[in-house]
Amino acid sequence: MHIYASLLSVHDRDAVKEWKRVERYVDGVHIDVADGLFVSHKTRFTPQFARTIKTRKWKDVHLMVRYPERYVGAYVRAGAQEIDIHFETLKMPAHSLRSIKKRFPKVVLYLAVNATTPARAIIPLIPFLDGVLCMTQEKPGTSGEKFASRVLKKIRVLRRYALKLPIMVDGGINAETARLARNAGATIVVSGSYLFRSDDAAYAAHSLRV
Repeated sequence: MHIYASLLSVHDRDAVKEWKRVERYVDGVHIDVADGLFVSHKTRFTPQFARTIKTRKWKDVHLMVRYPERYVGAYVRAGAQEIDIHFETLKMPAHSLRSIKKRFPKVVLYLAVNATTPARAIIPLIPFLDGVLCMTQEKPGTSGEKFASRVLKKIRVLRRYALKLPIMVDGGINAETARLARNAGATIVVSGSYLFRSDDAAYAAHSLRV
C-alpha cells in the first residue's frame, strides 16, 4: 500500500512545514485543486503553490474543476508527475483522455470518480488510463468527511476487470478504512486529517500500510 499525504486538511501558512513533517513517512503529496464550480468551494493550491512543494516524492494533483483540460499544463509545469481528472467533468471522456495523454505523454493520468458514479461507467475507459481514483466521500474536496463504505464494491469490480490497474482511494481514510480499501483491491490511499492530526506521523503512516 502506498500513501499520499493530502494537504487539504492543513492551513495555508503551515502547508509546506506540515508536508516536511510527514514527507519521510509517505510516498507522495496529494494537492487538491477546486474551482468553486465543480465543487462548492475553491482551494488555494495554485500552480505557484504546487511549485513551492520541493520533494523527491511523487507529486499528485487532483483537479476538482469543471474544465480540467485548461489546468493540466500549468500543474505539469509546476512539477506534477500525476494528474487526477474527474469523469463527471468530461463530456467526451475517451477523447479528452487521449488528448491529454497526447499533449503530456509523460504525465501519469488518473480518472477520479465520485462516490455515486458506478464502476460500469469507468470500465470502458480503462485502456486510456494509468489509474483510477475512487472518492469515498459524498462531497468531494471536503476534509474530514465520513468514509462511504459502498465504494468498496466499486473497487472490487474495477479490480476484477483490471488486475494490475493502480487504484487510489481518497476520503475518510484512517487505519481501519485503509485496511478495508486494501482488502477490496486498492493500492494507494490518500490521507489528510488522520495523518496530519496525529502526534506521531511515523506511527500513523505505518498504520495505514499494514
